[in-house]
Amino acid sequence: MNSTNSSISPVSKGETQRPLLSFVLVAYNQERFIREAVDAALSQTYSPLEIILSDDGSKDATFTIIQEMAQAYSGPHRVICNRNEKNLGIGNHINKVLSLATGEWAVVAAGDDISFPERTEVLFQYIARNPDVRAIGSNSALIDEMGREVVNGRRHQQVDAFPMREFMQRGWYLTGGCAMAYHRQCWEPYPPINANVIGEDLVLPFRGAMFGRMALLKDDLVCYRSMPTGLASHFKRRLPPDDPTVNQLVSDVKALADRGMISQGKAAHLEKELIRYGKYRYYFIQEPVTLSSWFNAMRHLSLRKDTGFLLKQAYRAVRHLGRRGLRGLRVIGVGKR
Repeated sequence: MNSTNSSISPVSKGETQRPLLSFVLVAYNQERFIREAVDAALSQTYSPLEIILSDDGSKDATFTIIQEMAQAYSGPHRVICNRNEKNLGIGNHINKVLSLATGEWAVVAAGDDISFPERTEVLFQYIARNPDVRAIGSNSALIDEMGREVVNGRRHQQVDAFPMREFMQRGWYLTGGCAMAYHRQCWEPYPPINANVIGEDLVLPFRGAMFGRMALLKDDLVCYRSMPTGLASHFKRRLPPDDPTVNQLVSDVKALADRGMISQGKAAHLEKELIRYGKYRYYFIQEPVTLSSWFNAMRHLSLRKDTGFLLKQAYRAVRHLGRRGLRGLRVIGVGKR
């Protein structure tokens, strides 16, 4: 991969008792919003911190703005600027920035969102008290294109140990990628993320759960910019074995088994479960949800393993039917991200 890297500002020397963390900001064609995102990155109160500002070959002024702001910065953090000479796509861009990160954790941010100054510090305080956590997310405040706050109807409570089965039932979704942070074990033992995977926030938490806990904080630590033309609007779901996310996760568990980090038996079991939940996810997260797709989704759940989840889905289906008749099945949307 051809890229341009530059390092600006040394790490502060007074923080020997705290681990170096990496704040990773990824951007592509986001000149409208990148100043706010970079300013938020440079304003992080945690130290020692390295800040990686990475542009994926933007065609607009995104990288020019990144460079200008980095060069003008005189604070305590080390700043690394990276520009990919050609657009790598999400999977390979994430691979690139994680290869540059030297911190124990990578706090991930997007070029159109705004992290609160205390974001990294709050995350560190939690993981310092919970050293077995390997992936952690938080709530986000929603803003529109103009930066105005909008109602967020999808907030979560604090969860100190997010169950793996529930994570798979939710289509490997913990919370938005802009609000996530990952321990190095989420990438170091694994093969690179495939180029056709566009949701690193579905892959990295699962990887972390192979070594420790997933956790969610109730705090708002990010302003997430809700855009009608965001990434999700271009996402085409596929049925296993053609689902790139399922294929990535299957290859990840096989890689761990090949290295002796998990047993071959556990890897085989996880592969079956990943494919089963991948089929459920394909049918259930449709636009719109139809009667046919709903029943196709339900048949891939297990009466023994998914009892509570099945009851929840049935309840929601009945509730929507009661409100809207058969049209209600078009808006069940339980599995929507």
